[in-house]
Amino acid sequence: MSDERIDSVPPKKKMGLGKKIGIGFLAFILLSAIIGLAGGESSSNLSSGETNQTTTEPTSKPTVDAAPWYPADYTEVQDGIAFKWFTRSQNNASDACTGDSCWGAYLIARDGCSSSLYAEITISDGQDVQIGYTNDSVGSVAPGTKVRLMFNSYEDSAQTARLAKISCY
Repeated sequence: MSDERIDSVPPKKKMGLGKKIGIGFLAFILLSAIIGLAGGESSSNLSSGETNQTTTEPTSKPTVDAAPWYPADYTEVQDGIAFKWFTRSQNNASDACTGDSCWGAYLIARDGCSSSLYAEITISDGQDVQIGYTNDSVGSVAPGTKVRLMFNSYEDSAQTARLAKISCY
């Protein structure tokens, strides 16, 4: 054996504070990554072939559509306004017809109309060609109140009507 000293190996130095902090930080990141991978969405038990899946329950229950605010035989034609055509024989409508042709409608404004409720229809002939329009309105309407509008035309060839505009002021 030789008592020679090997000078090529540097002496052990103490690790500085900065290096200790850096290594500690890297260890923390590595540990966090490992824990994150282990706590994933599903894990598998290979010996039994079963899968244990972790799911999250919805925070709220699905809502069931509530019944509409307007009667079943009406159609909501714009937000808060429901509409229904009626025939001349209904509600003594023939008394309100003054033209050659006449159409009537019931409307309900869910939230009411503070100044007036206005509706306009377009009128077409037998070939589905638009030949005119007419309108009707009522004054202020209380919320949920049914109103009747009458649309008269003096066009001899008037056959059909189509709702064109409703305004609640």
